[in-house]
Amino acid sequence: HLQRVHRAPLPRDELGAITALNESIPWPKAKIRVSAAPGAFPSESAHADFVDVLRGALGSDLAEVSVARGPPASLDMSPCVTSDGFSAEECLKGMGQGAGEQDAGGGPLQDEYDLLVAPAGEACPALLLSAARGAVLRWRLAGDLSTPQALAKAVAGRLMETWLRRIRLVEETPLFEV
Repeated sequence: HLQRVHRAPLPRDELGAITALNESIPWPKAKIRVSAAPGAFPSESAHADFVDVLRGALGSDLAEVSVARGPPASLDMSPCVTSDGFSAEECLKGMGQGAGEQDAGGGPLQDEYDLLVAPAGEACPALLLSAARGAVLRWRLAGDLSTPQALAKAVAGRLMETWLRRIRLVEETPLFEV
């Protein structure tokens, strides 16, 4: 098994300049579009409540959260909304298919995401994040997350640990994680 990977040191002067800029650059807000599969929320107003609470929990300086009518056509989320024989692997594969098409519009550094909320049925609730800036939140009205408001607060915490995590660029920062 792999224990250590030797790599060339990162250029200190360039990293120092980027780090200095990093403190003064007003980074753009992430844009998160939230769509809902049929049956995901008990009503259209519950979908809007979820988006409002998610927007508030993330804060206006981090992200712009909006309601979307559906996921973009470049992401195949159909395997993610099936109630029979759901497979996380198939769901992520479908979302990953359109990664190149999704990047073509805004470049590789765009900060736009699509979140589809789908009913989980009897299956375990889950948040699946793809490399193509798409995510599926499979949810059911039960337990601690039985309201759209509670769900939005929990999702906000996970998004701040993943999509919206800010790290300082220093010499030790991994540029690629395995």
